[in-house]
Amino acid sequence: MINHFKIYLLVSISTIMLIFNSCEKFDLVRVMDTQTGEIEINKTSVIAKGTILDIGSKNIINHGHCWSIGHEPSIEDNKTDLGQINEKGEFTSVLYNIIADTTHYIRSYIFDGKDYVYGDILTFKVSAEDLNFWTYEYERINESKINITSTVEGVGSLNFTDHGHCWATHENPTFESNVSSYGPLINDNTFTSKIVNLNLGHYYIRAYLKSEGRIIYSNTITFDSEISVTTGIVAINDNSSATAYGSIISLGASTIQDHGHCWSATTSYPNISDERVSKTSLGSVNQLISFTSELTGLLPDIPYYTRAYAIDGSKVYYGEVKSFIINP
Repeated sequence: MINHFKIYLLVSISTIMLIFNSCEKFDLVRVMDTQTGEIEINKTSVIAKGTILDIGSKNIINHGHCWSIGHEPSIEDNKTDLGQINEKGEFTSVLYNIIADTTHYIRSYIFDGKDYVYGDILTFKVSAEDLNFWTYEYERINESKINITSTVEGVGSLNFTDHGHCWATHENPTFESNVSSYGPLINDNTFTSKIVNLNLGHYYIRAYLKSEGRIIYSNTITFDSEISVTTGIVAINDNSSATAYGSIISLGASTIQDHGHCWSATTSYPNISDERVSKTSLGSVNQLISFTSELTGLLPDIPYYTRAYAIDGSKVYYGEVKSFIINP
């Protein structure tokens, strides 16, 4: 009986010591934690909220939000860096680099120098309809050159990889048409393109904003180039004839119904409506061309004046005047 009591006492003491030692070694480790909060969208500006639920056993040396169009955003994507914090509470991030009309995924994060902890994932989308984006009427420089200006307002958190103008002779020109390119745009802006060689008649012009997988266009402006013709050299053939050269360098909105050269020895500014003036009639044309006219019935030692012309049915367009003399 005494031996049994000694054994029981020994076991009890061992158990108490084991429990005591175990209590001394037990330590409750705090774990840092964050929660993604509300996403506030004011037209095109985005503000994200988050909450630090617990600091953990180490100091948090960075915190913020990360977002992307991928389903699991990380700090390798777009992110804010709000720096060190040593207390629980809410924080906010102003977002940037947002693609219009595209679903984005976002979550908060905290970093203690070793590990990242992420909050839950939320989604949001910003509409391009809240942008103010328009193109003004053009400023004509000459028959085939203009300045065109556009303005974009309300960019907010949106980001565009390129912006500029596009134009074509068909409706709804696209980024694949003729373009002027000014690179990324992240702020409200007004930009102007000088567009040259608009020499094929009727044009459609609009501004564009390009982002990943999407292009936004402004309203469309139309422009009509004017017919333009130049007078080239005059080559003497013999005592009574010469060859005059000319070019149509710009078309108009209406088809050229006739073109050629007119010439005279009685006026230094020949025109086709003057009965004293001779002319060639080379017919209609709807493209940019170079052409020649044979000037006949010429007399030697007399100054002649000639110039190229083109007519669209309502107006005659002339090139510069060239003079020549046939020396026998």
